[in-house]
Amino acid sequence: MAKIILCETQMAKEPFVFSNTRVEVFSYEELCYYIYNNQILVTMDSIDGTLLSWLRTQVALPQLAQELTELMEKESPLEDYLIKILMHKNFYSVDEIREFMSQYDSVRLLRPFEREKLIADGYLRYRRYTKAISIYRQLLEEESTISDQHFLGNVYHNLGMALANNLQLSEASFCFLKAFTMNENELSLRSCFLVMASYESENTVRLEMKKYHLPDTYFEAVMDEVKGAKEDLDNLQLYHRMQKAVYNREHGDYKSYVKRMDNVLQEMKETYREQTI
Repeated sequence: MAKIILCETQMAKEPFVFSNTRVEVFSYEELCYYIYNNQILVTMDSIDGTLLSWLRTQVALPQLAQELTELMEKESPLEDYLIKILMHKNFYSVDEIREFMSQYDSVRLLRPFEREKLIADGYLRYRRYTKAISIYRQLLEEESTISDQHFLGNVYHNLGMALANNLQLSEASFCFLKAFTMNENELSLRSCFLVMASYESENTVRLEMKKYHLPDTYFEAVMDEVKGAKEDLDNLQLYHRMQKAVYNREHGDYKSYVKRMDNVLQEMKETYREQTI
C-alpha cells in the first residue's frame, strides 16, 4: 500500500486481490484504505463471494460479511457496500466519510468521457498499462465530440505515459507531442523529447528541438535526465533480483537463494570496477 497503516484487526495469511488492479490487501484497514483512495476503480465485481469469504476466514470479521450478504440480498447500490465497509471499525472519521461520499457523488455527475479518463488514470497509477491504453484509445475515438482541448491534451499525455511504460516508444513520443499542441503544457513537450532520446540519435533529438526554438541547455538537460533514468532502471532491476533471492530464502529454497545472490554480488563487483578505473 501507499503508506504505513496501523492494523488493529487480524492480519490475513492470504490476501484479498482486487482483480482489475491486482492490488493485494492483507487487513481490514488496508481494504478500507484502498477503497477510500480508489473509489473509481471499485465496482460491484469486487464485492463478491470471494471478498465475503476473505472477511470471514482471513480477517475474522463475520459480522461485516453477514451485513454485506444482506445488502446483496436486497440488491443494494454499490455505495451502500462501500460505506458499510468503511464504517464497520471506524477506520475513517465521520467527516472523512462525508468527504468520501461527496467525491463519490461528484464522480457520478461527471460526463462519461471524464469518468472514463479517471478510470484509465487509475489503471495507469497501478501500472496496468494495457488496460489504461485501451480505455484512453476508446475515449479518443470520440475526440471529435469533445470540445475541451486541454482535457484532450491531458488524455494524450497520459496515453503517452502508458505507452512509454509499455515500451511503445515511438507511439508515446507522438502522443506527448500531440498533447503539447492541445494543452500547451511544457511537461508534455519535455516528455516527448525524453522518450525520443531513448530510441533516436542525439542528432535527431537536437534537430527536433530546434523546431521549437529550444536552447542547447535544454538538450543537455534532457540527455542528462535520460542517462540518469537508465542508471535508475539498472538499479531497480538489481533490486528486484535481490527481492527474488530473499523470497527464495524465506521459502526454504536456499540453493536458488545462493545462486541469485552470487549473480547479484558479481554484477555489483563488475559495476564497481567499471566506475573505479
